[in-house]
Amino acid sequence: VDQVIAPEREVALAIERVLAVPGVFAADSFFGGEAMMLGAICREEAVILGQPLRQLSDLFAELAMTILLVNRSGQRLAVNELESLEVSDSIYFVVPTEKIDRALALLGHGESGAKRRVLIVGGGNIGTQLAQSLEANQPQMRNKLIEFDRERAERVATQLSRTVVLHGDALDGDILKEANVAGVESVVAVTNDDEVNILVCLLARQAGAQRTIAIVNSPTYVGLVEKIGIDAAVDPRAITVSSILQHVRQGRVRAARSLGDGIGELMEMEALDTSSIVGESLREIKMPKGARVAGTLRDGVFTRASGDTQILAGDHVLVFSFTETLRQVEKLFAVQVDYFS
Repeated sequence: VDQVIAPEREVALAIERVLAVPGVFAADSFFGGEAMMLGAICREEAVILGQPLRQLSDLFAELAMTILLVNRSGQRLAVNELESLEVSDSIYFVVPTEKIDRALALLGHGESGAKRRVLIVGGGNIGTQLAQSLEANQPQMRNKLIEFDRERAERVATQLSRTVVLHGDALDGDILKEANVAGVESVVAVTNDDEVNILVCLLARQAGAQRTIAIVNSPTYVGLVEKIGIDAAVDPRAITVSSILQHVRQGRVRAARSLGDGIGELMEMEALDTSSIVGESLREIKMPKGARVAGTLRDGVFTRASGDTQILAGDHVLVFSFTETLRQVEKLFAVQVDYFS
């Protein structure tokens, strides 16, 4: 067996990445943690509003921020199709890890990471693994977990050391009140019932929770949750697919993540000696429409890509592509046929 992928573990890790960054609905790490792909909503306070997108790299050059994809009123748009960002736009972007706070501030997000509280609803495998990961990796978070089944709640309590486990129905207002949902920064509903997850998040938001995240398995519900006020929908199938993609893509793919409900992919690829992308500047390379190189990692240093960026053999390149042009992007990084002749 070459690779083992545990879907429930992958889902728990994906949720943990989102919880680790206040104010985002999507988060993924690339280049060994040197850069992050984040999804966030443009608020009214965003400094970036109204600024020409073509000039953002010049106006905010110190951020090294690259916008990949914009969701406007349910329509997924490439950056070159837009002149500027508007209030409520959902954007996916790449930024160096140490500059995340500054980038989010441009979008109007100033959430504090201090004394954060998380409420997990559902004590199954995903909920338990998520709580364990938060205890191990996010010591600043204070966690509570609600489980409907008493026996399972008792068992989960023995597996956790810093998480308060409550037994009860999360759809019961009294249980939510006991969990102090009004003082919670994030509510994460991870039961095996989509409808319960959605209703819990709506009740939690109504009670005062700042951010709600729901696991949603049904494709019908995934597009619905954003419209009814839930901040993030976690699709277990999409996360599992992302974990598999890097093993089936052509070329030397180090990581791959599906974005925008499968409309495109962000891939960390290694440029090989015989890759056609090597030796030319990005301005000279014929990239497919909508595809963007977000940055490169060379000698352990992340650099935002520009038209003058030249790809060298051994570089790790972070590139976004819409699904329909993935094959074209893969060919740019693949070993050329004449290499074997």
